[in-house]
Amino acid sequence: MDPTPNDGLTDPAARLDDPRAEEVRAHLALLRGGAPFLSATDGRLLVRWLEGGVPVVLILSALDRAAERRQRAARPARGRLGLGSVRAAVDKAVGAAVAAEPGPAIAAARGAWQDWCAAVVGIAVAPADGPAHAALVAAVQAVPADAPTDARLHAAVTAVRHFHSALSTADAARLGALQAAAAAALAPLAAALPPDDFAELVQESVAGQLRAIYPAASTAPLRDALLGGPA
Repeated sequence: MDPTPNDGLTDPAARLDDPRAEEVRAHLALLRGGAPFLSATDGRLLVRWLEGGVPVVLILSALDRAAERRQRAARPARGRLGLGSVRAAVDKAVGAAVAAEPGPAIAAARGAWQDWCAAVVGIAVAPADGPAHAALVAAVQAVPADAPTDARLHAAVTAVRHFHSALSTADAARLGALQAAAAAALAPLAAALPPDDFAELVQESVAGQLRAIYPAASTAPLRDALLGGPA
Protein backbone atom coordinates (compact mmCIF):
# COMPACT_ATOMS: atom_id res chain seq x y z
CA MET A 1 0.00 0.00 0.00
CA ASP A 2 1.16 3.55 -0.69
CA PRO A 3 2.11 4.82 2.77
CA THR A 4 1.00 8.38 2.05
CA PRO A 5 -2.37 8.29 0.28
CA ASN A 6 -4.21 11.57 0.66
CA ASP A 7 -7.58 10.60 -0.74
CA GLY A 8 -8.78 8.19 1.94
CA LEU A 9 -8.42 5.12 -0.25
CA THR A 10 -6.48 1.97 0.58
CA ASP A 11 -4.81 -0.38 -1.86
CA PRO A 12 -7.14 -0.54 -4.89
CA ALA A 13 -5.75 -3.76 -6.34
CA ALA A 14 -8.69 -5.92 -5.29
CA ARG A 15 -11.10 -3.50 -6.95
CA LEU A 16 -9.24 -3.02 -10.21
CA ASP A 17 -10.56 -6.32 -11.54
CA ASP A 18 -13.78 -4.45 -12.37
CA PRO A 19 -14.42 -4.75 -16.15
CA ARG A 20 -14.74 -0.96 -16.27
CA ALA A 21 -11.24 -0.60 -14.89
CA GLU A 22 -9.93 -3.03 -17.49
CA GLU A 23 -11.57 -0.94 -20.22
CA VAL A 24 -9.85 2.20 -18.97
CA ARG A 25 -6.52 0.37 -18.85
CA ALA A 26 -6.99 -0.90 -22.41
CA HIS A 27 -7.86 2.58 -23.66
CA LEU A 28 -4.87 4.13 -21.93
CA ALA A 29 -2.58 1.43 -23.32
CA LEU A 30 -3.78 2.18 -26.85
CA LEU A 31 -3.19 5.91 -26.46
CA ARG A 32 0.29 5.32 -25.02
CA GLY A 33 1.21 2.64 -27.51
CA GLY A 34 1.86 0.19 -24.68
CA ALA A 35 2.36 0.17 -20.90
CA PRO A 36 -1.10 -1.08 -19.85
CA PHE A 37 -0.33 -0.95 -16.13
CA LEU A 38 -1.56 1.78 -13.82
CA SER A 39 0.56 3.51 -11.21
CA ALA A 40 -0.60 3.22 -7.60
CA THR A 41 -1.80 6.82 -7.73
CA ASP A 42 -3.74 6.25 -10.96
CA GLY A 43 -5.20 3.06 -9.51
CA ARG A 44 -6.54 4.86 -6.46
CA LEU A 45 -7.95 7.63 -8.61
CA LEU A 46 -9.69 5.19 -10.93
CA VAL A 47 -11.21 3.33 -7.99
CA ARG A 48 -12.51 6.61 -6.58
CA TRP A 49 -14.12 7.49 -9.89
CA LEU A 50 -15.70 4.09 -10.43
CA GLU A 51 -16.96 3.79 -6.87
CA GLY A 52 -18.36 7.31 -7.20
CA GLY A 53 -20.35 6.33 -10.28
CA VAL A 54 -18.36 8.33 -12.82
CA PRO A 55 -19.38 7.06 -16.29
CA VAL A 56 -16.51 5.29 -18.00
CA VAL A 57 -17.22 7.19 -21.21
CA LEU A 58 -16.32 10.47 -19.46
CA ILE A 59 -12.94 9.04 -18.42
CA LEU A 60 -12.24 7.68 -21.90
CA SER A 61 -13.28 10.94 -23.55
CA ALA A 62 -11.03 12.95 -21.22
CA LEU A 63 -8.11 10.66 -22.07
CA ASP A 64 -8.80 11.09 -25.79
CA ARG A 65 -8.79 14.85 -25.44
CA ALA A 66 -5.54 14.77 -23.48
CA ALA A 67 -3.92 12.53 -26.10
CA GLU A 68 -5.05 14.87 -28.88
CA ARG A 69 -3.52 17.87 -27.10
CA ARG A 70 -0.24 16.01 -26.59
CA GLN A 71 -0.16 15.03 -30.25
CA ARG A 72 -0.67 18.64 -31.36
CA ALA A 73 1.83 20.14 -28.92
CA ALA A 74 4.92 21.78 -30.40
CA ARG A 75 7.12 19.88 -27.95
CA PRO A 76 6.58 16.26 -26.94
CA ALA A 77 5.54 15.70 -23.35
CA ARG A 78 8.26 13.93 -21.39
CA GLY A 79 5.96 12.19 -18.94
CA ARG A 80 3.66 9.28 -19.63
CA LEU A 81 -0.02 10.02 -20.19
CA GLY A 82 -1.90 8.95 -17.07
CA LEU A 83 -5.18 9.40 -15.26
CA GLY A 84 -3.73 12.12 -13.08
CA SER A 85 -3.37 14.33 -16.15
CA VAL A 86 -7.14 14.24 -16.75
CA ARG A 87 -8.29 14.36 -13.13
CA ALA A 88 -9.47 17.98 -13.29
CA ALA A 89 -11.19 17.42 -16.65
CA VAL A 90 -13.08 14.35 -15.42
CA ASP A 91 -14.16 16.01 -12.19
CA LYS A 92 -15.29 19.08 -14.14
CA ALA A 93 -17.25 16.94 -16.62
CA VAL A 94 -18.98 15.11 -13.79
CA GLY A 95 -19.88 18.40 -12.13
CA ALA A 96 -21.21 19.81 -15.38
CA ALA A 97 -23.30 16.71 -15.98
CA VAL A 98 -24.86 17.02 -12.53
CA ALA A 99 -25.56 20.75 -12.85
CA ALA A 100 -26.80 20.82 -16.43
CA GLU A 101 -30.14 20.07 -17.92
CA PRO A 102 -30.48 16.50 -19.31
CA GLY A 103 -28.18 15.96 -22.35
CA PRO A 104 -28.58 17.47 -25.80
CA ALA A 105 -31.96 17.37 -27.49
CA ILE A 106 -32.80 13.90 -28.75
CA ALA A 107 -33.08 15.09 -32.37
CA ALA A 108 -29.70 16.85 -32.22
CA ALA A 109 -28.05 13.83 -30.62
CA ARG A 110 -29.43 11.51 -33.27
CA GLY A 111 -28.34 13.87 -36.02
CA ALA A 112 -24.80 14.00 -34.67
CA TRP A 113 -24.74 10.22 -34.43
CA GLN A 114 -26.02 9.73 -37.97
CA ASP A 115 -23.50 12.20 -39.39
CA TRP A 116 -20.65 10.49 -37.55
CA CYS A 117 -21.73 7.01 -38.64
CA ALA A 118 -21.94 8.15 -42.26
CA ALA A 119 -18.40 9.52 -42.06
CA VAL A 120 -17.13 6.27 -40.57
CA VAL A 121 -18.84 4.12 -43.19
CA GLY A 122 -17.41 6.32 -45.95
CA ILE A 123 -13.76 5.97 -44.91
CA ALA A 124 -11.61 4.72 -47.79
CA VAL A 125 -9.03 2.40 -46.27
CA ALA A 126 -6.00 0.55 -47.56
CA PRO A 127 -6.60 -3.13 -48.39
CA ALA A 128 -4.71 -4.28 -45.30
CA ASP A 129 -7.06 -2.24 -43.13
CA GLY A 130 -10.24 -3.53 -44.73
CA PRO A 131 -11.10 -6.13 -42.05
CA ALA A 132 -10.58 -3.57 -39.27
CA HIS A 133 -12.83 -1.08 -41.05
CA ALA A 134 -15.51 -3.70 -41.65
CA ALA A 135 -15.52 -4.53 -37.95
CA LEU A 136 -15.77 -0.83 -37.06
CA VAL A 137 -18.73 -0.31 -39.38
CA ALA A 138 -20.48 -3.42 -38.07
CA ALA A 139 -20.00 -2.29 -34.48
CA VAL A 140 -21.46 1.19 -34.97
CA GLN A 141 -24.33 -0.09 -37.09
CA ALA A 142 -25.23 -2.57 -34.36
CA VAL A 143 -25.97 0.21 -31.86
CA PRO A 144 -29.75 0.24 -31.24
CA ALA A 145 -31.63 3.17 -32.73
CA ASP A 146 -33.09 4.02 -29.32
CA ALA A 147 -29.80 3.80 -27.39
CA PRO A 148 -29.21 6.66 -24.94
CA THR A 149 -26.70 9.35 -25.86
CA ASP A 150 -24.03 8.15 -23.43
CA ALA A 151 -24.43 4.57 -24.65
CA ARG A 152 -23.95 5.68 -28.25
CA LEU A 153 -20.77 7.56 -27.39
CA HIS A 154 -19.45 4.67 -25.33
CA ALA A 155 -20.09 2.27 -28.21
CA ALA A 156 -18.34 4.63 -30.61
CA VAL A 157 -15.28 5.04 -28.38
CA THR A 158 -15.04 1.26 -27.93
CA ALA A 159 -15.39 0.52 -31.64
CA VAL A 160 -12.80 3.12 -32.61
CA ARG A 161 -10.38 1.78 -29.99
CA HIS A 162 -10.66 -1.70 -31.47
CA PHE A 163 -10.18 -0.28 -34.97
CA HIS A 164 -6.97 1.51 -34.06
CA SER A 165 -5.71 -1.49 -32.14
CA ALA A 166 -6.21 -3.60 -35.28
CA LEU A 167 -4.31 -1.03 -37.38
CA SER A 168 -1.24 -1.56 -35.23
CA THR A 169 -0.89 -5.13 -36.48
CA ALA A 170 -2.46 -4.86 -39.95
CA ASP A 171 0.65 -3.71 -41.83
CA ALA A 172 4.08 -4.55 -40.40
CA ALA A 173 5.94 -2.44 -42.97
CA ARG A 174 3.85 0.63 -42.13
CA LEU A 175 4.39 0.11 -38.42
CA GLY A 176 8.14 -0.19 -38.89
CA ALA A 177 8.25 3.01 -40.94
CA LEU A 178 6.26 4.90 -38.31
CA GLN A 179 8.55 3.65 -35.56
CA ALA A 180 11.65 4.73 -37.46
CA ALA A 181 10.17 8.15 -38.23
CA ALA A 182 9.14 8.69 -34.59
CA ALA A 183 12.56 7.67 -33.28
CA ALA A 184 14.24 10.06 -35.70
CA ALA A 185 11.93 12.96 -34.84
CA LEU A 186 12.45 12.46 -31.11
CA ALA A 187 16.16 11.76 -31.35
CA PRO A 188 17.14 15.10 -29.71
CA LEU A 189 15.54 13.84 -26.49
CA ALA A 190 17.28 10.47 -26.47
CA ALA A 191 20.34 11.64 -24.54
CA ALA A 192 18.25 13.44 -21.92
CA LEU A 193 15.95 10.56 -21.03
CA PRO A 194 16.39 7.05 -19.66
CA PRO A 195 16.11 4.48 -22.48
CA ASP A 196 12.76 3.16 -21.22
CA ASP A 197 11.28 6.66 -21.07
CA PHE A 198 12.50 7.42 -24.58
CA ALA A 199 11.01 4.17 -25.86
CA GLU A 200 7.67 5.12 -24.30
CA LEU A 201 7.76 8.49 -26.08
CA VAL A 202 8.38 6.73 -29.38
CA GLN A 203 5.53 4.29 -28.74
CA GLU A 204 3.11 7.10 -27.90
CA SER A 205 4.13 9.01 -31.03
CA VAL A 206 3.56 5.94 -33.19
CA ALA A 207 0.17 5.37 -31.59
CA GLY A 208 -0.80 8.96 -32.37
CA GLN A 209 0.37 8.63 -35.97
CA LEU A 210 -1.68 5.46 -36.41
CA ARG A 211 -4.77 7.24 -35.12
CA ALA A 212 -4.14 10.10 -37.54
CA ILE A 213 -4.10 7.91 -40.65
CA TYR A 214 -7.88 7.97 -40.90
CA PRO A 215 -9.09 11.28 -39.44
CA ALA A 216 -12.74 10.28 -39.78
CA ALA A 217 -12.12 7.34 -37.43
CA SER A 218 -12.14 9.67 -34.47
CA THR A 219 -14.86 10.17 -31.92
CA ALA A 220 -13.87 13.83 -31.42
CA PRO A 221 -16.72 15.29 -33.55
CA LEU A 222 -19.27 13.02 -31.90
CA ARG A 223 -17.83 13.57 -28.43
CA ASP A 224 -17.83 17.35 -28.82
CA ALA A 225 -21.39 17.33 -30.16
CA LEU A 226 -22.72 15.16 -27.33
CA LEU A 227 -20.58 16.31 -24.40
CA GLY A 228 -19.75 19.83 -25.44
CA GLY A 229 -16.68 21.34 -27.09
CA PRO A 230 -13.07 20.67 -26.08
CA ALA A 231 -12.42 21.20 -22.38
